[in-house]
Amino acid sequence: PCNISLSRLSERNCVELIGLLVKEGLLNVIYTTDGKDIITEQRLIREILDEIYANGGRINIVDLAQHLRIDLTYIEGKVGDVCKEDPTLQFILGQFISANYTNRLVEEINDMLVERGLIPFSDLIRQFDLPTEYLNSIVTNRIIGSALNGIKYESGTLYTENYVRLQQNILIGYLQAALLPVRVNEIIKNTRVNENLIQGLIVNLIRENRINGTLIGTTRESSIFNPKVYTDAQAKYIDSFFTQNGYIEYSLVRNLGVTDPEGQTKLVLKDRQQTLYLISGCVDLPKFLPQLEMNIEQGLVSNEYVDLTTLIPNSFTDNDIEKLLKSEGSIKEVIKSSGGELLSNTFVISKELQDKIDKKLNEICQEYAEK
Repeated sequence: PCNISLSRLSERNCVELIGLLVKEGLLNVIYTTDGKDIITEQRLIREILDEIYANGGRINIVDLAQHLRIDLTYIEGKVGDVCKEDPTLQFILGQFISANYTNRLVEEINDMLVERGLIPFSDLIRQFDLPTEYLNSIVTNRIIGSALNGIKYESGTLYTENYVRLQQNILIGYLQAALLPVRVNEIIKNTRVNENLIQGLIVNLIRENRINGTLIGTTRESSIFNPKVYTDAQAKYIDSFFTQNGYIEYSLVRNLGVTDPEGQTKLVLKDRQQTLYLISGCVDLPKFLPQLEMNIEQGLVSNEYVDLTTLIPNSFTDNDIEKLLKSEGSIKEVIKSSGGELLSNTFVISKELQDKIDKKLNEICQEYAEK
């Protein structure tokens, strides 16, 4: 056997040797920020990977630089090499994120959805402190449409089909029992149905005939649900009043709680062929017209004049009378045949009264002329 004596290099010798190798370009090293240690580039890549795994598969490069005591610029320069070393890694907005971390994140979000039924996307951003673009990609590609939970994403909110069914059932129970109009905000207050979903849920339930009624309005703050039992009662009253009286005023319909009285009246009376729609209401011509013409004839005979505003509904205006006269020429024929004359579309006087007025005016003018 040969005796081999080994000589240990001193620390100074090592430093000088490394310095020589670096100078000759035979070795690339990186100094730590405190200047006490050096590390090769390949070793730096390995330690970056170790730090990523040790931190659960996610770490930002600022924290990484502090942990390794390496200048941030060196870490940034090795991003591509690190991702090449482990192709499952992603580097997003200054953070390394591993595939394992993403998988665990998807599982956690799914578990939260199963437990809660609904999660606003903004809550995920706050809870996980992840880049919005990355988190949106996870939600879009890994969570939405999951066969397990039937997850959907609308209006910035993730929710499960089970959650939607529960919300629908609450609404069905509440709205089927409603006898009077109810504001959507009031429904939210009383049922605690999610405010971001309620508008769409009510619309869908009405479309599917699972609740009977109509939703008026486009925003949550202004929308009102009108139960069918209520609108049917309104329609019945409109039809009954019109049938009995031969007219109906829009002001009366508005007092029933109808937001569009003219539109609702036309809808209820759409099958009435001889209805004349005026500005303040509508009339049933076969019933209203003969009565009006008879009152004009009687008024001219008994009083020698007729104020048409007293023969029409209270809320009808001069414009309504003008439209009525233009539409129905028979009224002017009655006035003419009765020896009357129409003044200012609202007043009818007989020929006898007009002659008396003319005679009196002439007498007055004569008296003033003689003075």
